[in-house]
Amino acid sequence: MALKHTNLPDASICAMTKEDNAWSPSDGLVALIDHYSIWAVKSWHRQELGWWPGPQYGFGSYYRKREFVAKEWCGCGSGKRYASCHQTFDFLESEEIGRRQFKGAFSCDYEDRAVPQAIMDAARSRWKNLPSLVSAFSHRRIVWGEL
Repeated sequence: MALKHTNLPDASICAMTKEDNAWSPSDGLVALIDHYSIWAVKSWHRQELGWWPGPQYGFGSYYRKREFVAKEWCGCGSGKRYASCHQTFDFLESEEIGRRQFKGAFSCDYEDRAVPQAIMDAARSRWKNLPSLVSAFSHRRIVWGEL
């Protein structure tokens, strides 16, 4: 699957934002897996057809220029297509400014997104050698009270 709609820097699934209210822990694990399944179908759709079907979020011109195509929904939450919303503005903004804003928001460069080595090693072993939770998530800034 492609890296679109994955988190930075670890490329984990980004299937919702907290503000979406798409899922909460009280909904249970089955509801979360349902939501992730929809994400997987949308990811497949983008990979095969070239565009993301449905709402999406995307911070800043630098990210949107790389992640969005004209007929996708704009990442600002306006409900408009990207071509009718931020696309023109995004392409007018300089790469340098866009990169700086991106790095300020995510504390990494766009190109830094990659699956952690511990996860890649486990996948290559066909999940026979599972990583420890520490090695799989040590690079993430998780605020446990927000889960």
